[in-house]
Amino acid sequence: MLSSLFGSKMKEPDIEDLLAEAKALAERGEFEAALAIWGPLAHKGVARAANNVGACFSGGLGVTRNLELAARWLTIAAEAGDPAGQRNLATAFFQGHGVEQNFQVALRWYRAAAEAGDAAAQDMLSWMLLEGGTIPGDPVEARRWAEAAASQNVASAHDTHGYDLSRRTRRRKGRNGGRKLVGEGR
Repeated sequence: MLSSLFGSKMKEPDIEDLLAEAKALAERGEFEAALAIWGPLAHKGVARAANNVGACFSGGLGVTRNLELAARWLTIAAEAGDPAGQRNLATAFFQGHGVEQNFQVALRWYRAAAEAGDAAAQDMLSWMLLEGGTIPGDPVEARRWAEAAASQNVASAHDTHGYDLSRRTRRRKGRNGGRKLVGEGR
């Protein structure tokens, strides 16, 4: 009826506007309100929203912490090609949170996110490849990913440049993969 009075339909917010609104809410710590936006978007197949729902379940942000449910949402996001979802799912596999710990699967998802330009994934991939142990090490590839992450100003990646990756004369401080799950672009 209003549209007939004014001659046009009221414009519904687009997905990017909704994601931006939810991100602003989350940045203020209003995770329940953010989830009220992300949840319906995730159910409609918006990969970034699925990542953010998964990150909330992983961290108990606005919901009761549930690592298995987090892994399911992160899998949806990762398989849909969301780089943050790929990185966060990789972290879940690296730590064994909500899934059986599997370094090979973690490596695969970190690599997918790194190839999509995710700086934190590039950094973690470089570390895994440098340290070896749980996966075959590759210092040349480790350097490539460390340089990619450093070019995006990831502070820990800058540390890699102080090490001789080809000879591994100094070991970087170990990481436990305990990065917080963060939904960039919330």
